[in-house]
Amino acid sequence: MGAAKRKYDEARAKFLAEIEVWTQPPTDEERRTVAEIEKLPFVTIKRIEPHILDYMGMQPQQCHENAGQYVKMAPPDQNYTAVTGWWRIGDTYVAHSVIANADGDMACITPHPITNTEIDFAPDPRIIWSEDGEYMRAAMADGTKVPQLLRSNPERVIAHQMKIKGRLESGMNPFHAVQLEYVMDDQESHK
Repeated sequence: MGAAKRKYDEARAKFLAEIEVWTQPPTDEERRTVAEIEKLPFVTIKRIEPHILDYMGMQPQQCHENAGQYVKMAPPDQNYTAVTGWWRIGDTYVAHSVIANADGDMACITPHPITNTEIDFAPDPRIIWSEDGEYMRAAMADGTKVPQLLRSNPERVIAHQMKIKGRLESGMNPFHAVQLEYVMDDQESHK
């Protein structure tokens, strides 16, 4: 019982910290960046099955590292590349990296405990990586560091996040509190 409670407490604290990021006041820079993203063509791509991602050692919330490692580990004749762009989830855009084969077919290789088997993704050719040795340092677009999270409708995202915060603060299982809102947002993005 102690380990389960500790896991829930850690998850609750993590989710509450993420809510602080999502509920920041909107900025003109966020609006400009979202306008640029919304001009990009989005495609639906498959997420590799969880058991395969587990076997490959891919880590949740480490998409840029996962894609980079996959490209380095794949046989050279397979010509895989890492593609960075934007994952659209409801009213949000998350900086995300996937892999593409020589034919341009893309796949998401980052595990996610909640989302379905497909994601809406827009490659962003403006994003380039500044590298230091073997580790990626920063994603840049037009000379500016790429934000990890953006909102197309900040007011609605803030309202959703405040609902989640209320659930978390009421003692609801943190995974259920977040999953409920995430599933609703993901369903909305596919309408």
